[in-house]
Order: sequence, then structure tokens, then C-alpha cells
Amino acid sequence: MTLRFTVTSETAGRQLQSVCRQELHLSATQLRKLKAEQGLLVNGSPAFASSIMSAGDEITALLREDLPEYPPEPGELHILYEDALMLALDKPQGIIVHPTHSRNTGTLANAVWSYLLSEGEEGCHAVNRLDRDTGGVVLFAKSAWACRLLGEALAAPETEKIYLAAVYGVPDPPSGRIELPIRRPD
Repeated sequence: MTLRFTVTSETAGRQLQSVCRQELHLSATQLRKLKAEQGLLVNGSPAFASSIMSAGDEITALLREDLPEYPPEPGELHILYEDALMLALDKPQGIIVHPTHSRNTGTLANAVWSYLLSEGEEGCHAVNRLDRDTGGVVLFAKSAWACRLLGEALAAPETEKIYLAAVYGVPDPPSGRIELPIRRPD
């Protein structure tokens, strides 16, 4: 993924790393990786993070993706939404979102990775997850950069998450509020 920003008069006079953090939303880890790989360019040439920017400078960040450590596997996907940064999928009940140490195949992430490879995408990152027995919307980012931004947005206090549950039978009492920690059954 390539990110670009043209330095404005408002951002001129600041260090490259500061402009990258603020305008390109790069994390400190991403900046370190870019510096090590010479993937941080100003006007087409590698630059020091401490370089002072001038109005009109063209900043380019060449973000390289690490390949997932699990194999791609074709599978049926119910895509609700897709754009250049992400996929929103309807995850059916009974499927695990991403591989674990004991299970590296047969997950939603394996199928998403296969789909994204066929579309020429470089990354596959689950932004959120649902339990195996829960169905609902799961987001996958197409890059580590997009995953971090989407994760931050989902964790923001102004983001409201609404969960719905299907109840079979008549609960006693018929209404109320449960305020207990979620844990695995013993």
C-alpha cells in the first residue's frame, strides 16, 4: 500500500515523522519499519524522520504487508460491503474467525485471505471477531494500516455497538438487564 501527502503551508516547518503521524496516521512502529526499509520518501528520495518539511514536499510511505501465517483456502463468503480498505462479512454461526495455534485451517480468515489474494490484495487482517457459535458482521482490513485505523474507530468512546440476541421460550422474568462478565462455561 502506498500513502501520499503533499505538505501544505500549515504542515510546513514540522519534522517528517510528525507529519506522517498526524497526516498519514502512521504509528511509531510503522514509522520504524518504513525507516528500516527505506520506504519513507520525500520528493522521491529516502529521507530522515527528523527532516524538516517545506510546503509542496511530496511525502510517500511505501507500506509493505507481512503475509499471514496461515494458508489461503477457498470458501463461501457473504460480503456485505467492500471498498479499497476493508471488507464487511456476514459470519455464519459455527465458523471460527481466525486461526489459532491448534487450528490453522478451516476458518473465515483462511477464506478471506484466499479471496483477497485472488483480487490482488496484499494483506488480510481481522478487525473484530465473534465467537464460533455467534453469527454477525465481521470486518477484515486489507492492510495493517487500515486495520489499526478501523480498530481505533471501533474502540472510540463515541462508537456505539448494538448486539441483538434471539431468545427461545419465555424468560423469567420477561425483561431485565444482565450485568455479568462474559466467560467460558466450566
